[in-house]
Amino acid sequence: MDFLPLIYLLTFLAGIVVSFINSLAGGGSSLSLPLFVFAGLSPAEAHATNRFGALWGALASAFSLGKQAGQNSFPPLITWLALSLGTLSGTFILLIIPPRGLNTIIALTIIFMSFFSPASLENSKTLLLSELPKKLRDGMFFLVGFYGGFIQVGFGLVFMYLFSRTFKMGILQVNFLKGLSAALVLAISACVLGVFGKINLNLALIFSLGNIIGGFLGAQVQMHISVRKIRLFTSITGISLALWLLITTWT
Repeated sequence: MDFLPLIYLLTFLAGIVVSFINSLAGGGSSLSLPLFVFAGLSPAEAHATNRFGALWGALASAFSLGKQAGQNSFPPLITWLALSLGTLSGTFILLIIPPRGLNTIIALTIIFMSFFSPASLENSKTLLLSELPKKLRDGMFFLVGFYGGFIQVGFGLVFMYLFSRTFKMGILQVNFLKGLSAALVLAISACVLGVFGKINLNLALIFSLGNIIGGFLGAQVQMHISVRKIRLFTSITGISLALWLLITTWT
């Protein structure tokens, strides 16, 4: 029996769900990365294929949110440069990690990030990171870029946390910048991984189509759905897939 049509259908549906989750709360890759590994891709191929698809979801979400969020505060050029250099560094590290080690890192990161939920972004009273020295702040964006280029899982949550405490803005603006920054990180890392032949193009294109649809849908219901419930679903499902990935990797 040929399971390829079923795999394509599930990839398309996964793209919608993952991008929908990413546009609202982040963390969608904790579902898609293990699924790509279970579909038979190597860990590096799973990362590359996931990033190629997630890129279009991030762009769709940012494009849709940009009209609603406005641009009252926008990071300076040095922030984007630090993010880009960090992404390049992290992506090259990804390429040299052995498959079993990379699977283990993916699984453990998913479990850790499932318990990480930034405090309320709109009502946060914590100290703004903009009060830190500029070089230290830029260094933090470099590290976030490195994390996105290397591990990627949950980096949307990290972006939300970082932007909400660096620039005075509402949740819509935070999610807009999260989408834009995620698109930059995903574009750079997908290009590098693509050059090394790690992208499964058939799955990536189908996943991309689902991501575009999910990104637009998520942006439209941004203020009308419980992010807490989305995070709960992502955490429970992500932990289950991560444990399964650990078991299949080491047995």
